[in-house]
Amino acid sequence: AGTFKDDLGTEFTFTGKPKIVAPAGIALTLRDFGMDENQIVATYGSWVVQGSDLDFDRLSEGSTLPADPSPEELAWLSTKVTNLSPTCLNNERCKKMDLDLLQQADPEYVILSGYKQSPSELRLKLVDSISELGYKTIYIEISQDAGSGDGTVCTDDVVNGCIGKSLIEVIEQWEALAVALGTNIPESVQNDKSDMCEAAKKFTAASKEAHQRGVRVMAEYLDETYFYMVNPTGDVVLRMFEELGMPIMHPGGLCTNKTTCTQTSFWEKLPSEQYFIDCDPADPSSSCVGKTLYPVDMVLYDHRLTVTFQNKTLVKQFGDPALVQGQIAYWPFGGRPHTYKHAAEILNIITPELEISQAIHPKSSCTEDVDVSSAEHRKTPLLEGKFACFNSSYHNGGYTCASIAPSPTVAAPSTIAPATSPPITTTVPTAGRTTISPQSGTSHINTVALWMFPPLIALFI
Repeated sequence: AGTFKDDLGTEFTFTGKPKIVAPAGIALTLRDFGMDENQIVATYGSWVVQGSDLDFDRLSEGSTLPADPSPEELAWLSTKVTNLSPTCLNNERCKKMDLDLLQQADPEYVILSGYKQSPSELRLKLVDSISELGYKTIYIEISQDAGSGDGTVCTDDVVNGCIGKSLIEVIEQWEALAVALGTNIPESVQNDKSDMCEAAKKFTAASKEAHQRGVRVMAEYLDETYFYMVNPTGDVVLRMFEELGMPIMHPGGLCTNKTTCTQTSFWEKLPSEQYFIDCDPADPSSSCVGKTLYPVDMVLYDHRLTVTFQNKTLVKQFGDPALVQGQIAYWPFGGRPHTYKHAAEILNIITPELEISQAIHPKSSCTEDVDVSSAEHRKTPLLEGKFACFNSSYHNGGYTCASIAPSPTVAAPSTIAPATSPPITTTVPTAGRTTISPQSGTSHINTVALWMFPPLIALFI
C-alpha cells in the first residue's frame, strides 16, 4: 500500500494501482513518471497553453510552444484515454467536465491541480458534483502553500504568509503521488534528474556572470496599453530561476498613482505612461534607456505570448529598451508539465539567452544577504525593483546533483509504446480574437483588447 498527503491535508492510503482521472497536463506528468493508460483512464481540461499555434487537425506537426505536448503526447491524449472535456482542448478557461463520461470512465480518484488555492481546470460546483458522485479528489497546489501542511488555505493576497512553491517541490510531489499510486518509476526519470541538475549548474554559472555584468531581469506580460510585471514569489518557474541565482527584480511600490497602478496577486499592472518616464517609446528619436520605471535589461515574457514574440518587428514596437534590443526569453507560467525533463528543458532554453544578455540601463545595486530559498523570502517580495545579490549559499540545493536521490521505485527502461495519431474527431470551437488579462489565473477576469496580437486565442486558466 502507498500513502500520500495532499495539499489540503487529506491523507490517502492506496492499494494496487487505482484508476485515476487527471488534467491533461498532469496526466502527461504522471505518464512521464511511468503511469500508463491502464491507470490514467481519462483526462480533462485543455491540452495546450492558451496562445498556442497548434493545429488540432494536424496533431503530428505539434506547436512552436515548448510547454505544449509533443506530437507523440498529443497522439496519446487523442487515442489512448477518454477526454472528459471535448470542447476545452484549446481553451484553458473552459473548466468543464462531462460527468456522464466521468461515470463511464469510473475512476477511483480524480486529481485536482490547484492554482492560488482553487482547482485550476474545474469550476468549484463541478468539484462538488464529483464528490457527490462518490469519487475521491486529490489536490496539489502549484503556486502557493500555507506552509502548515494541515490544509490551511492561502488567500489571494501575495503578502499574507503564503509561501511560493519552487518547481522542484511540485515535481517531487507528483513523483511521490505516482509512487503511492503503485507506479514503478522508469529508469529514464533518473536520467532526467541528472540532466536537470547539469542544466541547473550551467544556469547558475550564467546567472553569476549576468550579475557581474549588471544585468537585471523581469518577468512580464504586456499589451499595447499595460505592462504586467510579475512578482517572482508566487510562480514555480520564477522561484526556480531566483533560487538558482538569476538577478530577477521584484516589482511594486514605485508607481505613485495607486489608482492606475494596481497590485493583484503577484501581478503589478502598469499603464504604459506610468512605465515610461520622460520618453516617448513611439518616437524613434526618443531613447528610453534609463527612463523606465524599472531598469529591465532582459524580459522573461509570459509564454502565452510566444507566437507574438516570434515577430521581432512587432515586439520592438513596445518601445521598451530590452525588447528593442531583443534581450528576451520565454517564461512558462505555471511550469507544466511538472517533470525533471521539463525543468531541464526550461533551463536549457533560458541559459543561452542569459549568457549573451548585457546591461542596458544605468547600474543599480542588488540587495545583500537575501536568502532566496527561505520561506520568509518566498512569502514576502522585495518590491521597488529590488533583486537579491548572487550568493550560492542561499540557493536551492534541491536542484543540485548531490541532493538528487534515486526515485523510490525504479523500473526497467520504459516500454510504453508510442501512440499513433489518427485525425482527431473531437470538434474544436473556432477560436475568436478575444483575449484576457494575465490575472486570469483567478476567477476574477479583466478583459483587455490585444489589437497587436491577432494570433492569440485566449489566455491562462
